[in-house]
Amino acid sequence: MLNRHVFLEKKLLGNLGYGFALHAGKNASALAKDHPFLEVDFNQNLEEISRKIQSLGEELHSQDICITRNGKYYGTVTVVDLLKAITQRNLSLAKMANPLTGLPGNLFIQAEIEKRIAQNLYFDVSYLDIDNFKPYNDHYGFGRGDTVLARLAEIVKVAVGALGDSSSFVGHIGGDDFIVVSRPQQTRAICECVIAEFEAERREFHGEEDLQRGSFSSTNRKGEVETFGLLSLSIGTVSNEVQKVSSFAQLASLASEVKCAAKQIHGSALVVDRRLGE
Repeated sequence: MLNRHVFLEKKLLGNLGYGFALHAGKNASALAKDHPFLEVDFNQNLEEISRKIQSLGEELHSQDICITRNGKYYGTVTVVDLLKAITQRNLSLAKMANPLTGLPGNLFIQAEIEKRIAQNLYFDVSYLDIDNFKPYNDHYGFGRGDTVLARLAEIVKVAVGALGDSSSFVGHIGGDDFIVVSRPQQTRAICECVIAEFEAERREFHGEEDLQRGSFSSTNRKGEVETFGLLSLSIGTVSNEVQKVSSFAQLASLASEVKCAAKQIHGSALVVDRRLGE
């Protein structure tokens, strides 16, 4: 990268007017090596690039950013245009975020998955569902239910932040349904961590008496008093590394099937779909 401002003002006109005389014999590559620049990969996400920009010196803030793809030059973008894109994305995310958890909602989730499918990336999608959440709301109240949802959102974000990477994604489908998109080799560790941390919160969710009993009672849809197990998590995971996925609708259907299989298991469970597609 050879910055126009640096080249004209510092190399040609700088050094008390002797810039041209000092550098006239150098070739372009020698001049380019004299000052650093920011290089980012085509697939890096905006948040990661934003953090890089914030760590730069003031001089680099005014320079263009070099974009590479597979190690080769792809193009450039100005810092101003990139910051505008980041701002616009954050505004769009805020509009489509779940008001309780602040996580991206359905429209953003669909766009994120469709983008990965279009880029032919391998990824896992994990659907998270809280078991017995409706009777929990009926028994303990919606305020306690909202606390559970907010806490689960925080648990998932922390687990993904610790065990995933910059490509990982967390969304809130609605109600007690959440979604995690991660690299195949990271998924099991993330999900097992989420289950363990969620179950560690049961005393806070239920209180000591119900925790010791291992259940709570609530009125079911038929108006009858029924005993339910403590809150637990059912997670169903599908991977396009195992089964070819061509659309968001197909993936959502597969993940829903696997999540239903997980809910048939008593207590918290993780079921990973290993069926080979056509």
